[in-house]
Amino acid sequence: MNRPENKREKEQISVSGQIKSENKYYLKISGRYRVAAFILLAALIIFVAVMFIRYGSSITYDNLIYLFRNADSMVGGERGIITELSYNAQENMTFISFGDGVAIAGSTDIKIYDPSGSATLTENAGYAMPVMTSGDKYLLVFDMGTKNYSVFNSLIKVRAKEADYEIVGADMSDTGAFILLTKSKNGKFDVEVYGDSLERVMKIHKDKYVVDAAISSDGKRVAVLSAVEGDLELGYELYVCRMGESEPIFSKQYDSASPLRLDFNSAGNLSVVTDGMITFYDKDLKEIGTTGFSGMTPSYFDASEYGVIIACAENAIGNKNKVMTFDTGGKIIYNDVIQSRISGVAAVDSPDGNAVGFVRTGESVIELHGDGSVRELKCPGDVIKIIGSGDGVLAFTPVGAKRLEENGQ
Repeated sequence: MNRPENKREKEQISVSGQIKSENKYYLKISGRYRVAAFILLAALIIFVAVMFIRYGSSITYDNLIYLFRNADSMVGGERGIITELSYNAQENMTFISFGDGVAIAGSTDIKIYDPSGSATLTENAGYAMPVMTSGDKYLLVFDMGTKNYSVFNSLIKVRAKEADYEIVGADMSDTGAFILLTKSKNGKFDVEVYGDSLERVMKIHKDKYVVDAAISSDGKRVAVLSAVEGDLELGYELYVCRMGESEPIFSKQYDSASPLRLDFNSAGNLSVVTDGMITFYDKDLKEIGTTGFSGMTPSYFDASEYGVIIACAENAIGNKNKVMTFDTGGKIIYNDVIQSRISGVAAVDSPDGNAVGFVRTGESVIELHGDGSVRELKCPGDVIKIIGSGDGVLAFTPVGAKRLEENGQ
């Protein structure tokens, strides 16, 4: 039976049957590249073999992870603002801002969330009493009262090590340098100082009772606040040194004040809170501002890179509280009395927006503004922690977090 002629098939057969001319010049060039490729491949195999033979003992999991310690900086993260989170309840939960997101730790696991609310890391560290501190690059988590600590970026665990003694405090700089405050069995304190490479570069030994220690955001200075016995009552010592130098650039004792807290801020200035006052020091460690508490004792205080907030009860009942916020230079930004019981305060973790501090009461969170005005925000009854920025506040409960809205809206 005859079938119609398929012209397309015929054309294809005709084309495939053509004999193509060859260019000898390009054949010669391609041959040279092929030989070069084989030589490079052989050299790579030899190089890898020699490295494994000579340095195989140094190729460890920790060293490979160290190579990827800044991997998250190469990944473009989501931009936005966390409005709501949901997570499982844990014992001993703690919360902190990290990068543009937040980190949550408890006795079960550690989670890091990006600004979109997605978890970028979940780690079962097994820390019974986790405590966190963060900088621009890394999150440090330690298990209070043990030697164990871990360092994370937003994607992976960079390091998991042990300190020499039990860890009772820590601070992380924006460069990756950090400190661990440790306490030995005989009651002596050491400040272990680690550089940008996460390796220890020095240790500061103190025979006094250390209340707090801090590292500057640029990782170049370390400050230690210790309690000392004065003539009639407790005093304190402020000790400051440069990274890698054992001799202090500042060391002075003060009488008649109990030390409470020590912080560096984004301007490089230092703030010291005692039971009677707050004092600010500039980069040259000269006093640039002191504010007394007029016989009141701070009941709540918090500090961030962008300022300090302090609340002092004006009566024994605690329903009348003087609240003050300070900028990085020690200038008072907000100063007023809040007629309510206070259950916590939060400094702003970002300079954007109008807020200069937050006060948590039983029924709400009060957002403080630099012009003296306030904004009352709805607040769940089981809030554990609030984290505030200039443009709002996140309230954390045992099972979720939510950005608060103004009452009546």
